[in-house]
Amino acid sequence: MFEEIVAFKLTNGHEIIGKLKSESDSVYDVEDAMHLFAEPTDSNNIGLRFVPITFFAKQKSNAKDGMFLVSFALQKSHVLVKYEPLPEVQRSYFSATSTIVLPN
Repeated sequence: MFEEIVAFKLTNGHEIIGKLKSESDSVYDVEDAMHLFAEPTDSNNIGLRFVPITFFAKQKSNAKDGMFLVSFALQKSHVLVKYEPLPEVQRSYFSATSTIVLPN
């Protein structure tokens, strides 16, 4: 079963993507969270880049090599918008964070 992949636009302008585990009145519990950046590609299109929230957190035992995936409580007061990412963004996130290989 797949968890719900969600993205957040924060009050500081950053965007975060991760798996929503639960939420309360004041907090989103997010797992495998990454910063989400859009960047230009060589063909003048927009590409995605996922960057760890922190490089110093203890790495999960099932994390993909080189990925520093963290779980944390995100205060709702720091969130401007919670949204469902486009399917291609969800797919890219899943490929970046999972050891499972998806077919093209």
